[in-house]
Amino acid sequence: MKSSTVSKIISKIQFTLYSFFVFILSSVIISYALLINGVSVPLVILPGFKAEQLYIKLDKKLILHAKRINVSSSNKKSGNIPLLNIPRLLPIIDFARTNFHALQIDELNIDSHKVTFSYMENPETPDDNALMLKNEDMSIKTYFSFHDSFMIATTKDVHHKPTNIILDSQLVLDFKTNLSYSIEKLSLPNEATLNIYTKGDGDTLAFTASSSTFSDLTPIVKLFDLEQNISKWIVDYNRAQSYQLLQARGVYDYNDPQVILNTLFLHAHETGLNYSFHPKLFPVSSPSTDVYYSKGVLHIKPRQARYNEHLLDESSSVNIDFNHAHTLLDVDLYAQTTIDEDIVEIVNAYKIPLPLLQE
Repeated sequence: MKSSTVSKIISKIQFTLYSFFVFILSSVIISYALLINGVSVPLVILPGFKAEQLYIKLDKKLILHAKRINVSSSNKKSGNIPLLNIPRLLPIIDFARTNFHALQIDELNIDSHKVTFSYMENPETPDDNALMLKNEDMSIKTYFSFHDSFMIATTKDVHHKPTNIILDSQLVLDFKTNLSYSIEKLSLPNEATLNIYTKGDGDTLAFTASSSTFSDLTPIVKLFDLEQNISKWIVDYNRAQSYQLLQARGVYDYNDPQVILNTLFLHAHETGLNYSFHPKLFPVSSPSTDVYYSKGVLHIKPRQARYNEHLLDESSSVNIDFNHAHTLLDVDLYAQTTIDEDIVEIVNAYKIPLPLLQE
């Protein structure tokens, strides 16, 4: 499965923050070794790092101002962006906020990303504590505030141009418990709204999500960049009047990303369903359908369903198993009916000869 659009957006933001806080830690170590009277450094060059016009002063707390910093990603050629584990950085952020009086970077360039950053121990305006990131896909501005034992970072109206998604986010970092909490709201171009809640403990990130009712499933599925042999079962064969994600939950393990495949659970509801599991057969239609995904298997459970003119029992279901090299389709259709042409057609479509036909 390809990397999802959401993960690409988040990874870009996370890598920027990762590089930035690594720079903070390096700056702290260097800064304490400098004279407390203040030192101006015109140029610092290290492998993959270049800083221009640094000013550092120690006056009870550190003051650091950099005009321009260029950082080259070691993962640029491979296209990989390291995933940031925010709780692991909590001690660094907490150290920085307790030891810096002011920290300002006018221009931080990380490959194609341009960042400006400002932190003031005693801010006078919201822009005194803010981070801005710009690239060809989006422009982000995050305001943050520090409190006794936690930090709040708020981001609003981020427009991701390739997908036309609007993102609003609020992140809370708890320095006492080393836990992170976040709320994300994604507004999609089909007027769907997706709400995501996360909790991180340093090793894993647990999440839950739900959505409003929407009429086009395609933009939601595109977020995850599913392979065609999977997406066709979810989008191409699945036509309905409306969709709604009632619940999604799972756990992402930073050390073992495959864990999410066993922890991901989805429950969605569809109205006016027409599900065609074979191009030569009539679709299964239903006014109300529940769809579940758990441990790699998609379960479709229609209510008051019909196959052509045949009323199906409530226990009927369509199950699609993605855990194998070739997707497995399990169709259970229960009905009190005669073995007419419609029924024979189903088994014949799968090359199962049924030499029976009732008038």
